[in-house]
Amino acid sequence: MLASYQEFEAAIAELLDVDLEDLAGYEDSLLDFGLDSVQIMSLVGKLELQGIQVSFIELAANVELSTWWNLLSKKKENNSGEAA
Repeated sequence: MLASYQEFEAAIAELLDVDLEDLAGYEDSLLDFGLDSVQIMSLVGKLELQGIQVSFIELAANVELSTWWNLLSKKKENNSGEAA
């Protein structure tokens, strides 16, 4: 899910059940696409399965693609560093 920003966008588009073309490059709140708390919790679970520990609160604090990408990329880097 975090191999590239485009793959991340595609995963979020699938989560929101919207066309990737509608979401790609979108910079505003994902609430505009109907994002809800259940979907955020689902994302938290999927990320945990990939070894990325993120909380609902962290994701809900700012529901924009670029913000999530930056947060998750940092967490992924931190996890990689701990495994080394």
